[in-house]
Amino acid sequence: MRDSAAPFALKWALTHTNTDDQDLVVLAARMMGAGGPEYVDASEQLFSEHEQMLFTKAVSVAESFGKHISLLVVPAGDIFSALVQTANSLDAAAVVSGLSTKLTAEEQAYHVGQAWEALPEPKRQFTFYVIKPDGESLSFHIGPHAPTIEPHEVQLVHRLWLNIRRAPDMEDLHHSDILTYALTRMATEFARDKQGTLKDLQRCIDESHHRRGLGGAQHEELDEAGPGYAIRAPKTAHRTDDHEANTVKTK
Repeated sequence: MRDSAAPFALKWALTHTNTDDQDLVVLAARMMGAGGPEYVDASEQLFSEHEQMLFTKAVSVAESFGKHISLLVVPAGDIFSALVQTANSLDAAAVVSGLSTKLTAEEQAYHVGQAWEALPEPKRQFTFYVIKPDGESLSFHIGPHAPTIEPHEVQLVHRLWLNIRRAPDMEDLHHSDILTYALTRMATEFARDKQGTLKDLQRCIDESHHRRGLGGAQHEELDEAGPGYAIRAPKTAHRTDDHEANTVKTK
């Protein structure tokens, strides 16, 4: 928590947390050099004037919700590293942060993710919530997770499966086999030709931003199997420092 005047992330966390079932920990980052303790319970140290103001406000807000919170001061050389290290030490299921005035929510999540990747094992995955001043929340899964697949992408995999499965010896083909093959082939191509793969990937990203849904005239094409199964071949390419954070810890 960084701003006692705008504790919107804390209010959001209190609204969405039953503190009888989960611990809600309010963190205040104290910027300092390396070598300090991992975290210090607020009851065991002297607060700075700013920290006293933050925690007084945090307790007041929690009491207005009829809920209890724990308070921690986090020594931080890098705020994102301190945040994920503390979340991991507390075995937190979620981290809630206010929206930065200097970073987008996606940039905040990226830095949290990079800090999480740098943690040694064992480490727990968690959900990172960024709360906007109007109360809107954005959630990001930190750690390996299944990607969000759009409906037209699911249809693409299914159509490929329908086409390929008609070939001899392909009756045992699964949709997951197609994804495994595509990912393995991309990894091989990336290892062999990094720049070429990145160029093709960027072209794919650019085209996807202008692509109409699968089944439209841009993608629909017949083959010898009849309507509804064809996939059009692809075209040939032409060559921080402000933070408000709370962690939700499972009991």
